[in-house]
Amino acid sequence: MNVKNSLLLFALFILINACHQIQALKFKNINHFEIVSASLKETQISLDLIIENPNAFTIDVKKIRCSLYKDDQQIGTINSDSIMHFMANKESTIKLQTSVESKKIISNAFDMLLNADQSVRFKIIGTATIGRGKVFITIPVQYSMEKKWNEIVR
Repeated sequence: MNVKNSLLLFALFILINACHQIQALKFKNINHFEIVSASLKETQISLDLIIENPNAFTIDVKKIRCSLYKDDQQIGTINSDSIMHFMANKESTIKLQTSVESKKIISNAFDMLLNADQSVRFKIIGTATIGRGKVFITIPVQYSMEKKWNEIVR
């Protein structure tokens, strides 16, 4: 094999390795909910979302558009346009805010007080725009978890 062919194979190898497809971020957990502000119409809640970046490089998230569900009932929306950086092969915690109709909070508060040891299923469904450099893709977000009220509300 001559030098020209070796150089071509080496360049092809570098190109293939440099173009790894971006793996989706993994939603690992929702840590806790906290009421930020409340009114008769709407309540602002913050939640800690733990996300793992399975890629060998830092991933940037520049847009999140999701709905938050409790037991298949939509209770809020999560919208973020802030650029967030997720380090390679690490978990990160991000604090997101969601707005919820106050009447849904009141009905869930009674459920929480009466059934603090009862498991509740939460889902986050929507999209996130992720990428690195100037290349971004929109990926679907589907995460669900089951926890007891007393494990997430503080």
